Amino acid sequence: MNDPNLPPDAPMSDPNYHGSSLGPAPDHMIFAVISTILGTIFTMLACCCLPIGLPTGIVAIYQANKAKAFNAANNFDDAHKAAGQAKIWAIVTAVLAGLGLLLFLGSLIFNFAFNPEMLRQFR
Repeated sequence: MNDPNLPPDAPMSDPNYHGSSLGPAPDHMIFAVISTILGTIFTMLACCCLPIGLPTGIVAIYQANKAKAFNAANNFDDAHKAAGQAKIWAIVTAVLAGLGLLLFLGSLIFNFAFNPEMLRQFR
């Protein structure tokens, strides 16, 4: 007898099946780690050693790790939720990294443009 709540290809007797037809979720761990490293470095360069990208990056790595653990437990619904959160926090961290880089480069250009003594040191 077929259960109407299960997808047609779901095994009826599989104890690891948790009601998801989505399949494994990408954990976004690499994106989270790279954006955390770059976000921390660039915001520290731009904001006088204040690692603004670090807290958001830690949340991204934590959520990516949760997605990986849910995938290992075949709990794909929660894995997709955690993966979505990991992606959002990694994007926030990457945006902070980009803003930190722009702020750092802008301050360098400003210093060289309005301080001719700095240019003479490099000649």
